[in-house]
Amino acid sequence: METLLTSSRRQPLLLFTGNSLTAVPISDYVQQTMVLLGNVGDVLNQGVNGQTTTTMNTQAVAKVDSCYGSTRLKNICIPWEITNDLYFGATQEAAYTAYVNFCTGRRAAGFKVVAVTVLPRSDPGTPGTFEASRTYCNSNIVANWATFADALANVGANANIGEAGDEN
Repeated sequence: METLLTSSRRQPLLLFTGNSLTAVPISDYVQQTMVLLGNVGDVLNQGVNGQTTTTMNTQAVAKVDSCYGSTRLKNICIPWEITNDLYFGATQEAAYTAYVNFCTGRRAAGFKVVAVTVLPRSDPGTPGTFEASRTYCNSNIVANWATFADALANVGANANIGEAGDEN
């Protein structure tokens, strides 16, 4: 389910997409972002529980690109995923590549993209390789974000939430 929190076709659009960390009801991070930014424009939350980057890529043109507004002051896409790709068995290379492809596609559609790094995870079923894969993906995002995004939100480097074990 997606929720448009405000509505005006001339206002900037902040489109949040990803998995349960973003999903409706409005996630803590989307709410906190909006509080910090103030009334900056329209907010669309397209987070879906269990969604993978691979699924985001297959639905991107219909779900995300169709929201782009040429009359808006700005169109900003904040995709936060990779974690479910890794959880459901994608290799670190495949998960990173899928994320880069998603970001690159949104830029090609006209969006400004904010790349977001991956947080630790240890819920039941998390592969034993998750932390090493997360580190690989985060290192590559931090080193290369400017080639596929316009800004970086490096939450994986936050000492309170980004270090292995912080999810507990």
